[in-house]
Amino acid sequence: MRKEAETKIKSLQKGSKGYLAKRKKQAAVIVAFFAVLILALIIVGILLNGSNKNLLTLIAIVLVLPGAKFAVNLIVISPHKPVSEELFKEVETNARSLTRLYDNVIGTTERPVGAPAIAYCDNALCIYTDEEKTNVDFLTKQVKNFLQGDSIFINVSVYNDEKQFVKRIANLNSNIESSTKKPIEGRDEKIRASLETMLI
Repeated sequence: MRKEAETKIKSLQKGSKGYLAKRKKQAAVIVAFFAVLILALIIVGILLNGSNKNLLTLIAIVLVLPGAKFAVNLIVISPHKPVSEELFKEVETNARSLTRLYDNVIGTTERPVGAPAIAYCDNALCIYTDEEKTNVDFLTKQVKNFLQGDSIFINVSVYNDEKQFVKRIANLNSNIESSTKKPIEGRDEKIRASLETMLI
């Protein structure tokens, strides 16, 4: 039982396949809970006191703020799609030696951007977005500058063409597997920690 619980917790971590769907479901349930609770408090307060000037209504008003926070979160992540099963299999097959992150929503200074798949190694980071309106150059600069803020200097590439993305990560994977150079200790974890800060 404990092992199953740990697996479930791990699956909710940013970068895990299925993370986005679970985040949406959780946010929707919490928003619905707050909506029902607030409405119930207002109705009960009016029925018991004959007016809306009562303690229960005050509690309901206080609960609006945390409820709104979850509602905003749901609105932000709802438009973005999770990684497709086909792309997931492609990445897992072609980027075995790279760190892979799935179901990502990247926060930028303009708007959140969905990135179904990200793969990286010590010196290169590749991002795939399936959102046509995404300014690739802008997103590349945003991610690069963010990582540099954490003293991580890495080549960042953003793709809106799935085939080009898979081709690039396959080449990186091939280079890593044929190289005798050892990865820099702790760099993978540092890159991931910085990326997760940028992910919503």
